[in-house]
Amino acid sequence: MIVEAGLACVPAPGRTDEGCEDHGALGPSAMVVVDGVGLPAGGCRHGVAWYARQLASATLAAVATDDGPLADGLASAIRTVAARHRDCDLAHPDTPSAAVGVLRIGAGSVDLLSLADVAIAVDLGADGLHVVVDRHAEARAGLAEAGLAGHRIGTAAHAAAVAGLLAERETACNRPGGFWVAAADPDVARRATTATLPGAGLRRAVVCTDGASWPVDSGVWNWPDTFALLDSRGPYGLVAAVRELEAADPDGVRHPRVKRHDDATVAYLRVLP
Repeated sequence: MIVEAGLACVPAPGRTDEGCEDHGALGPSAMVVVDGVGLPAGGCRHGVAWYARQLASATLAAVATDDGPLADGLASAIRTVAARHRDCDLAHPDTPSAAVGVLRIGAGSVDLLSLADVAIAVDLGADGLHVVVDRHAEARAGLAEAGLAGHRIGTAAHAAAVAGLLAERETACNRPGGFWVAAADPDVARRATTATLPGAGLRRAVVCTDGASWPVDSGVWNWPDTFALLDSRGPYGLVAAVRELEAADPDGVRHPRVKRHDDATVAYLRVLP
């Protein structure tokens, strides 16, 4: 199997690459995408961008060298990164955390893992399109689009609605009955949504943060449309198409969202004939 892969990690407009809280990593047989979350006062002197980069590289190293369950690899990576900043306050509720998506091509199979809303779509040709995404955060906090509908980005009403969503998410984060994100506790890796698909029909696959997948979630386009964009424009072209949508609706009237722009990361592969 000859695989061509590409990666785009694009900060939100106005943010530098160094401040981008997304990160991606590619290996010969695996792709990892991380969407960092946290606050500057979260007890860690390194910050969210540092955490996202560390977790992406550690996860790729763990899953690429072991054919065991992806959850085991993610748990090992969380443990490794926690050890790298054990002098920080890792018990702080706003310590850096992240959503994670992993795809690994094995001997005859494709393994997938999604933790806290990084989306993975796999095109198996005649065997159809398969999507894996952890939706626990949305189920607990309510769909952002519904909660923000009618509120223009930048207004007090929008800020209040966002604050309500964030407060709801905070009460549910890494708690039974809520949703789970990677932070300092390796056991949360067992809460991820996983799947194993047959590898024989693999044609294309994409792993992306919600900064790149929100048009699918909002019904602007679907996963076949996404693959068509990736085939014609590549990962950076897909992010550019997302930015075009955001620029055409800067106040979030047609497409309600938490913020005007978000960091966007896309890892894409296709099998060459």
